[in-house]
Amino acid sequence: MNTPRVLTLHDRRATLFEFGRIVHVGQDDGWIYIRNEESVELFMKKVYHRWPNVLLKCEKYKALELNVVTRCAISSSHCSYFNEIYVDPPNAPLLKFPKDGDKAPKTVEQLVFERIWNMEQWARSLDENKNIEAEGNRYKTALKCQTKGERVLTEATKKFLMQNYDEFSINRTMWLSIEDRAKTRAALRLGVDLTKVSKVRVYLESHLWNTNFLHVTLIDFEGIDAVVGLHHKKDGKNWIATINNGDSEWWKHERQLLREKDVVAPIGYWLQLFKQVQASRYKLESVTHDASVYQGTDVNIIPFPKA
Repeated sequence: MNTPRVLTLHDRRATLFEFGRIVHVGQDDGWIYIRNEESVELFMKKVYHRWPNVLLKCEKYKALELNVVTRCAISSSHCSYFNEIYVDPPNAPLLKFPKDGDKAPKTVEQLVFERIWNMEQWARSLDENKNIEAEGNRYKTALKCQTKGERVLTEATKKFLMQNYDEFSINRTMWLSIEDRAKTRAALRLGVDLTKVSKVRVYLESHLWNTNFLHVTLIDFEGIDAVVGLHHKKDGKNWIATINNGDSEWWKHERQLLREKDVVAPIGYWLQLFKQVQASRYKLESVTHDASVYQGTDVNIIPFPKA
């Protein structure tokens, strides 16, 4: 038996683990669990936005007898927990890199994750162009619903990112302030409670061309992914004006269940609504687990193409 490779992603605060082939997938009201050929068992709590999709992936990869790499938050044990899985190509293992890779950990991390995003994008290749176009159209629709001041800021930010993203993203880890309204969006779309923070530490993954949308990893919240709508001022101030999970199938379910978009309500209202939208989105018969006040999810992110 070969020792499975492990890669710590310090910038994204996550750990990747060569899990091998899944031989058993199970679940109960609160957890998903998988077991490999070496009888190693990992658990995933059902508080993540995409846990139904991750469950489907586990069952699919088991049926196809594919090797997988699991991901977990750096604060969790990779030998016990996971929050996402990826295919591990047989002829080019995801975590196999040159021996001198230890001398350039940031480069290795970026290369590994570029492979992951490319594989995830390839797996959805039939819908990817459609999804990206839909996200661009949603940006245009959102502009029409904004106040004049918001619209000016959004368009100015879009222009700033189009012209300066390479310089803006030199330091990919940054702290961004977050508006109260965006905190309700985080609860509604990610199942995450951000009410006790004024800033969020993110890792920049990519920019959706011709919009103010950024694909980011929320470093201090289980390393989950999100799409944020950035607002930028000339004085250099940046903040999160809105946030979503990048799931193009989420919106119609949210619209059906959300009576009033900007209703003033406690965070528990939005977390409960999140569970209802999630159940509708994934056709769940019932949701018995609690919406987490801290954790989030690895979501159905549209991997934005490189500019």
